[in-house]
Amino acid sequence: MRRFLLILFAAVFLSSSALAGPKAPVSLAGITLGEDYHKYEDLLRMELAGANSDAIFLDEALIRTGAIPGVRGGSVIWGNCANKDRIVRLKIKFADTSEDLFKRLLERYREKFGQPSAYQGDSFRNVVAWEWDISDAARHVNIVLMYSVNPDIRPGVSIKLTDQALLDLEFACYKENYRSRYLQEQAGAIEDLDTFVPR
Repeated sequence: MRRFLLILFAAVFLSSSALAGPKAPVSLAGITLGEDYHKYEDLLRMELAGANSDAIFLDEALIRTGAIPGVRGGSVIWGNCANKDRIVRLKIKFADTSEDLFKRLLERYREKFGQPSAYQGDSFRNVVAWEWDISDAARHVNIVLMYSVNPDIRPGVSIKLTDQALLDLEFACYKENYRSRYLQEQAGAIEDLDTFVPR
């Protein structure tokens, strides 16, 4: 009986430790997901801030070159629907565009977060992108570490950090309140399919 209780205690302890897991990371280069973007306006090119063209439920401002040491650019992205002004994603692009920097960061990420959840790069390795999905009781965070030599994807090293739960809330709010009205009122119907075949 005593042995059974010890085994039961050990099983409960180990399973609760596993369930607790690591805390999801929320800060990168001094910027924290979920905070009001106004806190970081001194780092941003606010004169160019505006709606994200691919996701109009998000607003975006570019990071000023040199505002964060070693960073040449990137952006801070916040919601404008469910959690107005709260940062849902940030992107960092480094001045050092070397593969060596990418490899050193990749080693650090593997030490801290374990093996990546998925590979997001291309098969020719013009773009190498590793993704981690990390969740805790409060958050679901997605991290992408990327190295590119593709001129269409701004060559060099970059990091993307996303609070997936906040992003999902923004999209749900947009769908519920704006999407159908926006699409119907603004887009209209296709009149001639040949208009969209390159000539």
